[in-house]
Amino acid sequence: MWEAVASTNMHDLKAANCVLQAGMDIVMNDQRKELLVPYADTAHRLEEWTEAARRWELVRETNYNEPMGYWKGSEALRKVGNLAAAARVLASGTVMFPNDEHIATEARAIEQDA
Repeated sequence: MWEAVASTNMHDLKAANCVLQAGMDIVMNDQRKELLVPYADTAHRLEEWTEAARRWELVRETNYNEPMGYWKGSEALRKVGNLAAAARVLASGTVMFPNDEHIATEARAIEQDA
């Protein structure tokens, strides 16, 4: 259900963000894990980079096997100008997911911004 909320178009994205925030506030820890990726992704899609970086960090802390937490987390950090932190996050992701194409793409973006 939460993925459906997060997959809304940009027009409804702010509403989806509110629904996911409410969900994060009321569900128990076990259920929160399934909310974290759509929760982080809504901030990312809204280009609220500082908040997206914070939320992707929660994804990495809770579900380290999710590569999106690394490459999107790195992108959010890069967008706020924190290239050092972005590179550290991506380095961890590269170790865990050496063949992930999105991680490789983000690595090139960091190189270009450096």
